[in-house]
Amino acid sequence: MSHHRWTATVLAVTLIVGCSALLASCSSSGSSAHPTTGTPSASSPRTSVIEPGGTVPFKPADNARSEVQAGICTQVSGAWKYSGSVHNATKHAKNFQLVVDFVTKPGSTVLTTSVVSIPAVGAGATTQWSVSGAAGKSNVACVLRQAQAS
Repeated sequence: MSHHRWTATVLAVTLIVGCSALLASCSSSGSSAHPTTGTPSASSPRTSVIEPGGTVPFKPADNARSEVQAGICTQVSGAWKYSGSVHNATKHAKNFQLVVDFVTKPGSTVLTTSVVSIPAVGAGATTQWSVSGAAGKSNVACVLRQAQAS
């Protein structure tokens, strides 16, 4: 795939994810942007797509993997959707950052990497998250690469 076509694909996925998040935040029926328990979060999760070869620095002191529950990776309307929840067990609001790869199976070649930013999860709250990627691809696995909290 040419660089220009790949860039257009990444932009299209970013627009789809962004529009989906915007529409979900306007929904009155169980949006993934709202906590399911505890104190409400201040705002909705945001998703961004990382450029090829890009990385997100990992800080071991901020590791929050034990606070993240990942769900099932499913294909929905031609794109792959991965969702789950984060639970803040502390007595203070925390921001979470998740890095998700959509990879080929078998082979684990990274097709798309997305960062889900979940701001201000209240003390004791659980908030839902979801991300989509690898539109138009088949045989895809979703991998939660890292989870950090600050």
